[in-house]
Amino acid sequence: MREDRPSANQVRRALKHFRVARTFKGLSDAIAEQISKYLIETSNGEGTCSDKVTSLAQCFKERFGQFNLSAASKLLWLRNRSPYVIYDARAVTALFRLKNKFNKSDYSSYCTVWKKEYEKRFDEISLAAHGLVDLPKRYTAAYYLTADQLTEIVDSDGSLREFSTSTCGNLGTKIKHRAHSSPYITRRLEL
Repeated sequence: MREDRPSANQVRRALKHFRVARTFKGLSDAIAEQISKYLIETSNGEGTCSDKVTSLAQCFKERFGQFNLSAASKLLWLRNRSPYVIYDARAVTALFRLKNKFNKSDYSSYCTVWKKEYEKRFDEISLAAHGLVDLPKRYTAAYYLTADQLTEIVDSDGSLREFSTSTCGNLGTKIKHRAHSSPYITRRLEL
């Protein structure tokens, strides 16, 4: 259980990075501090990951008028990484295009479907991730990585311990990596 509390600036950066800041109109220091407080209380509270994401989204609804599973899952993922799965509109769209049926406002059912599709497509995802090393890096987030760092991130022995995610379009092109082998991307943005 982590007690350290993200600063207002860290919360703002995280919300902006994940493009969910618009939910929190007038994101002042006071509002960002309130979000940080909700995040810590929820993260350190009792319950499953699904319970915590739903609880944080409910806090957002009560305070800001919008039940935002996306912001809640992204903040909790940044705070804890595993076992959270990021709830993202593009992933939801991809899951529906793959003929999955689930309630979009139910994080638990989203995770169940997401993990099922991920397992079905693991080999394709792994192959696509390995292909990233050969792509031009100039206009991507990988621009700041050395070839060895990028290879370390996408190299997989097939035993992914957790579902940490970087979204690149639809589910078929989501790149999964082991949280312990991705400090180059995530160290710049932590809560």
